[in-house]
Amino acid sequence: MLAAACAVAAACAGAAPADRVPPPPGGTVTARWTGADSGRVVAAGEMRWCGALRRADLFASAGDTAIGVALFLVDSLRADSFGVVKPDSLPGDTTRPSARAALRVAKPNVVDQYKGFDGLLVLEEAGPREARGRLQAALGAATQGGPVRLEATFRVPLRRLDADSCPPSASRPPL
Repeated sequence: MLAAACAVAAACAGAAPADRVPPPPGGTVTARWTGADSGRVVAAGEMRWCGALRRADLFASAGDTAIGVALFLVDSLRADSFGVVKPDSLPGDTTRPSARAALRVAKPNVVDQYKGFDGLLVLEEAGPREARGRLQAALGAATQGGPVRLEATFRVPLRRLDADSCPPSASRPPL
């Protein structure tokens, strides 16, 4: 699941700078990463809340770049801060509240994937139809290369799922 989330992450090498790209319709995630690799993206995004699992998934993609974040809550979805932690080795072994983050960046000959190991996601608003917040996270390379620092802001539609529509109860981001 993390691989799928990473596959849906950030921005392609050579893409236009975020300040020159018109925002996508609907929700927007604006992200920048620096370190072993650097780039930026303005991507269409959405958050899905599954009350039965007490989990919210933020997903954004533009082209072959994607960002995925899974939030694990104690009870209900509301404005709060979530520490970014390493992905668990066992599905279901999840510290709450916490966040798992992933980034995928496609290049001409390789797809780089990064997994979060430190940082903070601040969910500033979790209204009936919209979620808004910011993310600062350190991510390690899952494939090759060194770590990157990811900074992102988001304002996205919030979909509330019924129990039958919830994702599998894995502890990894939706990529």
